[in-house]
Amino acid sequence: RAPVDRYVEVDLEAVVAEKRRAATRASASCASVPESGTPAPGPRSPGARPSLSSPRLPDTTGWLASAAADLRDLRAVSQALDACGVDRSCPTLVLLECVLAYMEDEEARGLLRFLALA
Repeated sequence: RAPVDRYVEVDLEAVVAEKRRAATRASASCASVPESGTPAPGPRSPGARPSLSSPRLPDTTGWLASAAADLRDLRAVSQALDACGVDRSCPTLVLLECVLAYMEDEEARGLLRFLALA
């Protein structure tokens, strides 16, 4: 099996925009972190910060692709997945993280049917 090397996130436009702003702020605050291969401050050092390769900091150009779409609009979801380069012929794990609880029953069923067939 090939390792998972890419994650795709689809969320409302305002949420995606805020996450991108937060990632930009986090990256800027880590600008003084030493380059890879240079010893970073120890965990107890004052001012120690995570490296730019930390999984806590999203890389919107590498392992994480994000696109805006309302999950109730299946055409928009399809376009978002395509924009992120999702290969629909590959097995895919979909995490909905509580979003179904905020959708009408028929909308949630429609999304699940769409994802099962996509």
